Amino acid sequence: MNMYRIADLNVAMDTFGRTARQSEAYRIPGTTADVVVRTDPEAMQKRYPLFTPEDCEYMETAAMFYERLLDFDGMMLHASCVVLDGEAYVFSAPSGTGKSTHTQLWLRQFGDRAFILNDDKPALRWHDGACYAYGTPWSGKTQLNRNACAPLRGLGILQRSEENFAEPLRGTEAIFGILDQTIRPLSGERMQALMRCVDRLVSGGFVYRVGVNMQQEAAITAYHAMHRED
Repeated sequence: MNMYRIADLNVAMDTFGRTARQSEAYRIPGTTADVVVRTDPEAMQKRYPLFTPEDCEYMETAAMFYERLLDFDGMMLHASCVVLDGEAYVFSAPSGTGKSTHTQLWLRQFGDRAFILNDDKPALRWHDGACYAYGTPWSGKTQLNRNACAPLRGLGILQRSEENFAEPLRGTEAIFGILDQTIRPLSGERMQALMRCVDRLVSGGFVYRVGVNMQQEAAITAYHAMHRED
């Protein structure tokens, strides 16, 4: 098995093809593993025969890491994450809403001050009382990811809107906005771990409802609302 450093965890997993290529920047010399990811892409391909072996392994390694991360005060989210001035802004929504289009507006607006941390499945992990966003090898169709981390500044639940707006989102709307874009584990213990992460995000005031019309002003509106003063 190869060893990787992902979300500040030593992860041992067998990789080939797409998974190996996108994990290369995370690879480290062999050491003690915090997380072991063992997959069975052949069995998965029997369940999903239209997928290639590479695609099956890519999905299965992501799902296995996703689940194990819950044991370490972390979670993964279907989202696009942009880092600006050293802080992470995460935008989550169903496929086709325009997450990647929106974060590209941030790159256009802020230039070298910003970069994409992960364009599909960033990790969020709590330690030392703070939440950090991490790049992971699982970054969807665009393959945009970076082996880096940044403190989380805001998490936007994205929606299409004729007018741009961003407002704090709390309570059950915020909770289900997050839960709808993550995997809900079957294990009761891991589900409790997920809910602890979600509750800390919501109670910490990180979550926003963000309406965007995909014009350049959308990035400016979202930034000014989420870049609150502590």
